[in-house]
Amino acid sequence: PNKSIAPFLIVMRGGEGQSKRASQAAFAMALRSASVDVTTVDASAITHAQAVTNIGEPSDRVITRPFFDFLTKCAVPNATSASVVSGSTTSSAHATGTTTLTPITGQTRGSRPSRSTSTLGAQQTVSQPTTPRNSSTVPPAARPTPNACVPPVRTVSYDVTYGPAQLDIYPTNARCQAPIALFVHGGGYLWGDKTSIAANVPQWFNARGYTFVSVNYRLKVLYPTFDNDVATAIAWLRNNAPSYGADGSNITLLGHSTGADMVAELGTTPALMTSAGLTLNAIRCVAVLDAGDLDLEEMLTNPPSVKTLQLLQQVYGTDPVGWTKASALRNAEDGSDVAHFLVVIRAKQAGSQTAFATALSANGVQVSTIDANSIGHGQVLDNIGAATDTVMTAPLLSFLRSCGG
Repeated sequence: PNKSIAPFLIVMRGGEGQSKRASQAAFAMALRSASVDVTTVDASAITHAQAVTNIGEPSDRVITRPFFDFLTKCAVPNATSASVVSGSTTSSAHATGTTTLTPITGQTRGSRPSRSTSTLGAQQTVSQPTTPRNSSTVPPAARPTPNACVPPVRTVSYDVTYGPAQLDIYPTNARCQAPIALFVHGGGYLWGDKTSIAANVPQWFNARGYTFVSVNYRLKVLYPTFDNDVATAIAWLRNNAPSYGADGSNITLLGHSTGADMVAELGTTPALMTSAGLTLNAIRCVAVLDAGDLDLEEMLTNPPSVKTLQLLQQVYGTDPVGWTKASALRNAEDGSDVAHFLVVIRAKQAGSQTAFATALSANGVQVSTIDANSIGHGQVLDNIGAATDTVMTAPLLSFLRSCGG
């Protein structure tokens, strides 16, 4: 190729008249005659404006992939240029010879791990690269990614019926069809947001080949509304993940604090998943990161404080029958179709956390635990991937690997 002239991407459309398309084709031919590396996109199926606005849209099959293929080729000089003909992607070197590429689609779910019980050591020292940490609540910035199969980081809606139903998707550059780590934030059912997470956490997951997704759900509502929201997000990811370079059949659900209570409920209560048209095995694995209300019956019958009782009654009601139905510990006594659970054991909630892990194990579910008594509640989340961490990072990575990540 003529390296004195930069590579070109030319979008070709004939919607406003064939003379326009003819001039586009002539321009491309003239560049190729000069041995310039040229990529063309047949955008006849979309409008003039959509040639820009469709970039990165999940439903787009015309402009997104060739555009990011082109960016990748520019970033990696030896990469092959790409062109799209009527929405079907082809690879080409200038205009000579074309090889059809497989469009981005979902993958068949692989085999699930066998069920057994194990305890992950929490004191192994892990050497991690130092990464800037930022605990501010700033949404992910849109940016191109070097991975051609992955659109930029973006915020998307998973349910149009209410405003806060959004996901922040942090795609990995490591591979296509990446497994998904879906994170549920805490906040006592009253506050919190999908952006309330240290920057090192999604970065750590991305570096290990995971697409990291953080979800919002409705606050200050009655059970099971917030759990149903997360189940709806899981259903959305299963259907739309391939558009973000991820595998919707390989989802690990993680939650911290109140979010840990929620993922424990989702992983043990079939009715919650049924609300979104799913079964429990739609979740590959569940990480319960320092849950506080796993034994709802005990918390509501013998509350540690009046304030705690009032809060839980606002969320779970005053009917003891309802407490039993919502209790993750009681539901764990019936087992789960989720392949593997990770449970953090720490401080004053260690009793209910241990009982939850024991109940799952007694029903043949694979369970791993992390002893996190040496760190604080917030550090259970924030220390993931930190260079100085010796408690969370190594056992969490072992857990993820066992889940097929």
